[in-house]
Amino acid sequence: MELELGPVEQEVLGEILSEYLKQLRSQIHHATSHRFKQSLMAREQVVEGLLARLSRSAPR
Repeated sequence: MELELGPVEQEVLGEILSEYLKQLRSQIHHATSHRFKQSLMAREQVVEGLLARLSRSAPR
């Protein structure tokens, strides 16, 4: 699937993902269940990957 975003949309999506990543890291820190923590960490990797891809495709 491809999704084309304009510069403003890319910026907003990046901000949303960055804020979510902060919240996710807080959840990981406070998680007591190992299984739940592992699932959150997997999600963290996905979000980090999305942010990396988004920054690579941002207009220069």
